[in-house]
Amino acid sequence: AQAADSLRIGGLLPMTTLDYPDHLCRVLFCQGCAWRCRYCHNPELIAARGKTPHDWRSVLRFLQQRQGLLDAVVFSGGEATLQPALPEAMQAGVTSFKMFMAYKKRGNRMCSDSHILKVMETVAAHGGVVQLHAENGELIDFLEDKAIAEGRVRPTDFPSTAPPIAEEEAVARAIVLGRVANCPTYIVHLSTKAGLDRIVQAQSEGQL
Repeated sequence: AQAADSLRIGGLLPMTTLDYPDHLCRVLFCQGCAWRCRYCHNPELIAARGKTPHDWRSVLRFLQQRQGLLDAVVFSGGEATLQPALPEAMQAGVTSFKMFMAYKKRGNRMCSDSHILKVMETVAAHGGVVQLHAENGELIDFLEDKAIAEGRVRPTDFPSTAPPIAEEEAVARAIVLGRVANCPTYIVHLSTKAGLDRIVQAQSEGQL
């Protein structure tokens, strides 16, 4: 528990039904955000080593008071999976972590396959689940640059920069990464039949 005290928690939601489907959960927002949005409502998340208004022990006290009322705790960011104190937090019952396979232009938001594998091994060793936003970030980045260079910058031009195959490929890769690391994997924001078919096939073969 002492190591977990170093977790940099810049904000939280006491309860939400959106971040973990079919579960009531609390969301903890770790510090260190790659974005600099002018409309940001959470400036305390931007600095990686800023003042932390919520310490881990107070979070634990809250969770103990909500036993039987909350189903889960979700760590979000910033980039929560870069924090070395996460294994200790998992021992206290935090078991799900979300990462992005896309958004290359947004600082360090897009995770490499090697980083995902390392996190998966750590999470699996502690009985956790990795959640992935599955889109091929490299492909989308290429198509975005091409569209901008050709002057195709209207909202109606956006769909062509994120074609269905970008999701299907990333879903297939996420399944392979989860299989290699032997880690339960949850794909969020699924929007294509091809991606769904990949998941159904993996589940029929016994993969979690």
